[in-house]
Amino acid sequence: MSIKNYINNDFKGIGIASVVMFILSLFLLSIVALEGSLAPILLFSFMTITVISFIIILSKEEIQLKSQLFIFFFSLYLIYTLIQHYIFLSFSPKLPFYFPDEPKFYHFSDLAVPYLTGEKNFFELFSNWRLPLHDLPLHPVFSGYIAYFSTLIDGRNSILIQKLLSPFFGGLLLVFLYATIKHQFNDTKFAFNATLAYGLFSAVFMYSTPMLRDIDVALFYMMFFYLFLQKFSYVRFSLLFVVAFLTFYLRVESGMVLYGLLLVYLYLYVRTIESKSIKYIFYILTMVLISFVVMLMYKKVMGKIVSVDETYTSLGVARSSKGSIALLFDKLPFGLSHTAKLLFSQLKPFPFFVAISRPLEAISGLLWPFIFITMLYAVIKKEIRNKIDEKVIYLVMTAIAVLFLMSSGPVVRRMMSVYPMIYMTSLYVFFILPDYQSKRVFSYYMFGIISLNVFYYLLKI
Repeated sequence: MSIKNYINNDFKGIGIASVVMFILSLFLLSIVALEGSLAPILLFSFMTITVISFIIILSKEEIQLKSQLFIFFFSLYLIYTLIQHYIFLSFSPKLPFYFPDEPKFYHFSDLAVPYLTGEKNFFELFSNWRLPLHDLPLHPVFSGYIAYFSTLIDGRNSILIQKLLSPFFGGLLLVFLYATIKHQFNDTKFAFNATLAYGLFSAVFMYSTPMLRDIDVALFYMMFFYLFLQKFSYVRFSLLFVVAFLTFYLRVESGMVLYGLLLVYLYLYVRTIESKSIKYIFYILTMVLISFVVMLMYKKVMGKIVSVDETYTSLGVARSSKGSIALLFDKLPFGLSHTAKLLFSQLKPFPFFVAISRPLEAISGLLWPFIFITMLYAVIKKEIRNKIDEKVIYLVMTAIAVLFLMSSGPVVRRMMSVYPMIYMTSLYVFFILPDYQSKRVFSYYMFGIISLNVFYYLLKI
């Protein structure tokens, strides 16, 4: 069989899978419609048509493949969400949620509606510090419009229709991931397989199902990474600014990271300009801007970081037993302690079978350390590092810095926004090494990580 036919068979498979998943989603939502809730199936159809229309308008190539990837992952995540919803409903009819923050986000979707319909001033969502929505106003805007749509159709805002938002963002994230990998490696089959692996086995699957804002942040980061890796243009710079600005209103700290990367993007462009005077002007303006932002935001951002750090440290100590790994890390010197915590955070859940009742988390926890180790190998190995795009190097350095800052309270759903750049860097290893060598390394890793987990478990018995 020729390589071309092999690739075509792969794409035929995703085409069939996307159709099957889409039909199954419609079938499940039709059952919901028969129970008197028509809004979910209408919104699902509208979301699908809207994204495919944008792909047709904005994409110059591979329109069909990108559309199939979106439909497949959006439908897959939604099916899992629906099944999970009804399982939770059987145990807790009033609050069918897995995460404790989900009821809060559902409540916020109702609170946001008057600001979206004009009954109250829309801009108060972003400026009124007394509102509970102020720290994360953009997510309630998204969910508020869904609540408004649901109320128009069904006369009420349902939990189920709100649960469409995360699978939608998760499916869209995978389209941007595919486009980014394809742009970097210029290999359709490689990009396709890498996207499937990430969509099925990473934390994106798990966090594309609950009613949280983490997948929103991850999507905006993925959009930013895609634009960042493109050739410089003033239009792309403007789009990067818009994405960073919007992310700031999802989570302040996440937005600040993207503003920093925006300066890196501009720096990489200014560096190519021959005029020394323009370079000096840029450097001076950058220093002034950074100083202004630091003075303006320092107390708020650092206060929040310290607060989160202390909260997670306290929780970690409270939950840890005497002699646990977490407590041992706390006893290490500053810097070394955070580095050890960072590395250990990429093993979570550890041991992986503590999450056996949460299969998506267990699978992600089993396979993600391999990606992280592979990324480190790519950075350390000079022959591979020299082939990595300079922009990817800046992005992975940022990702490591973010993980380091989160090391005191490592939570996967907050860290996963930078995971695509760690994944992108690790892909250089798989792209350069022969397939047989990659498979052999992976088999050694699986034997090692399972042995380590079992050994740790035996020690704890």
